[in-house]
Amino acid sequence: SETTLSLYFESAKTLTFECEGKNVETVTSGKYQIARIRGIKAKELKKAFTLTVKDGEEIIGTITYSPMTYCSNVLSDGTQSEALQNVCKALYLYAKAADSYFPD
Repeated sequence: SETTLSLYFESAKTLTFECEGKNVETVTSGKYQIARIRGIKAKELKKAFTLTVKDGEEIIGTITYSPMTYCSNVLSDGTQSEALQNVCKALYLYAKAADSYFPD
């Protein structure tokens, strides 16, 4: 199975995104432009991906983030729902099992 990592950006400019050979889908929701990094395999859940943010052809920034970073942030933030915390705990266990099942 594969996971999608979504990163939200608020900008008056129309942004484009690139990520290390991964498919990045861009959608707009309200005031946010969302970069969805698609196709993250189980063995890549602990990998950090660098997303390049562009305004036209100009690179305006990069962000490096991983599904496990997201889970860590959810679990350290006491305001998140218990259901979301449980999903993140399960994803962590899944990533740990994938490491054992898919050795480098």
